[in-house]
Amino acid sequence: MLDEMAARLRSKGVQIVAVSIDHERANLDKFLGARGRWSLTIAHDPKGEVADRLQPEKMPTSYIIDRQGIIRYVNYGFVPSDAGKIETRLTELAAAGEPAGRRGKQR
Repeated sequence: MLDEMAARLRSKGVQIVAVSIDHERANLDKFLGARGRWSLTIAHDPKGEVADRLQPEKMPTSYIIDRQGIIRYVNYGFVPSDAGKIETRLTELAAAGEPAGRRGKQR
């Protein structure tokens, strides 16, 4: 779901980054190999340093971070119905970050 969202939102300046905390790189490689091409960026953090720093209440957790590096929204856990809420928040934040002259213009 997040990869499809990344493909849809790329043109709006949204970048989705997934962080794998699998200890074994082979597990991540197997997962990545199940799909030939990815739209989102995937990072491998086998030591779990990102999770240690952010201290999520549960996994997976999604963080929406603005262009200044400020966490704007956090979605703890994930059920399929969360995808629409996450995409709406990403779209709103992307629109708010555009220069005023580009907001609302049709392409």
